Amino acid sequence: MLSGKTSDSISLIRKINRIARNHYQDSSAIFDHNQYLEECFECLIEFFEINLRDRYLFSALSYHKKSDNTKVELVKVKNSETPYHFKPEIKAQFEPEVKVLLRDIFDGKCMSLTLTLLDNPLGKDVFLSSGQSYTMPVNPEVVDDDVRITFFSLAALIFNQEAEIFVKLNAPEIFFFKDQVLKDKDNFDLQMIGRLLWHYKKLEMLYLEAHPGKDFFVHFIRPSFIDFDYNILLSLATDEIIAPPELLAFIDLIIYRIVGQMAIEKIKEAERLKRKKSFSLTTHSFKTTLKTTIIPNVNRIIREPKESYFATLKKQCLDLYNLTGLVSLIDKIGEEEEFIASGIKDDLLTAEPECLSISEQYQSYLSLNPSLAPIIISGAPTDSFHIQVYDVYLSLNLVRLLYNMIFENLNLYGKRTDKQINLSVIRDNKEWIFENETNVEEVEIDPAKLKGNLLLFQTLVEDTGCGIFTIESKAYKFRIIYRPGSNA
Repeated sequence: MLSGKTSDSISLIRKINRIARNHYQDSSAIFDHNQYLEECFECLIEFFEINLRDRYLFSALSYHKKSDNTKVELVKVKNSETPYHFKPEIKAQFEPEVKVLLRDIFDGKCMSLTLTLLDNPLGKDVFLSSGQSYTMPVNPEVVDDDVRITFFSLAALIFNQEAEIFVKLNAPEIFFFKDQVLKDKDNFDLQMIGRLLWHYKKLEMLYLEAHPGKDFFVHFIRPSFIDFDYNILLSLATDEIIAPPELLAFIDLIIYRIVGQMAIEKIKEAERLKRKKSFSLTTHSFKTTLKTTIIPNVNRIIREPKESYFATLKKQCLDLYNLTGLVSLIDKIGEEEEFIASGIKDDLLTAEPECLSISEQYQSYLSLNPSLAPIIISGAPTDSFHIQVYDVYLSLNLVRLLYNMIFENLNLYGKRTDKQINLSVIRDNKEWIFENETNVEEVEIDPAKLKGNLLLFQTLVEDTGCGIFTIESKAYKFRIIYRPGSNA
């Protein structure tokens, strides 16, 4: 816990800024979002205890990753058996019931409000109450689409110790809750929704029996805008309305501030990992090209300078130059106009597809590498192979690089039959498959083991969202599969 009391809104913002700076200022680190949330939640708890005073009952912070559509996590609370923080006077009374609620949610017996509310970008906050309700401006008297809050009265529910009977007794209210909260109104489980409300009705009754004259509110507050990988939901229980309204608005905004910081850092993290991946692929590709083609040819020229050797070296240097251009293009992914303009300028992209079959390129490759095992191409060897990226196509310079990469990996992993290697080119509508037999059952798809720039092409195609470029090895087969996107 950071030093200093979080006694006012400015102190809370400054402390959360400090937490973010401590966790995210090191650009070389893998960001620990869970720890960031834990420290932010500690600040929120302190803020609630000081500013809500006796009104505060309990709180919890749960989060959901959009990339994992079924999983909900709860932020840990220090010195607590559950991820809920309780006011000391009610902890012994409430904690056992909350444990049962959480177990039912994780066992799939009860609806998860975290999943439900965070799965819908246009959804609302949910406020449960036992009696007194919010008024203007929190709850306007006329319908207003900009009021993203669903108000539901627990007092309208008839309690029964058996959850199944409770659901039957309160079916109309449960249907109303479903219509107000669920995104997909035709796909719901009445029992799961009813069990959720049953648990909160039990909590309401527990509190009101011990504290007559009080109310019971549970506020489920989500970020005002949901389009992040990590989304959080604050559950905040009080025994009065949260007033003044500006305090409630500030709590809503600070939740957005916390998750917004995570979104910013996730973008930074993704960009850093992308640069790391690109750098790794680039260095491997350059090293392979220099080691297997250019350096041997330079050594040959030193020993015996011949005009044909100089012509070969020139072609190899051009391939290396085009390889640097490919890396530069990958670095511009996401900036479509700059990507296309740069690619056309460097003769790496063209407005119209250019024709070059794999059999044509093989003759050129063979002339530069006469000592390698011959490759027999079957299937569709004379068809021209095109890759569309955005609204343009890879030029012949990049298609040649791709063909050469196929030949290089063939010579490394291809099975020799009668001292030759068989390559099958399969064209199924727009899908292309380059397939050969291997000496081992499965070749490891590893940048350090593959030759050339195969993974650079995969990155180019898939990171632009313009298709799928699959590299696979199984059952003594090595395959490169290209499936263009729907716009190709």
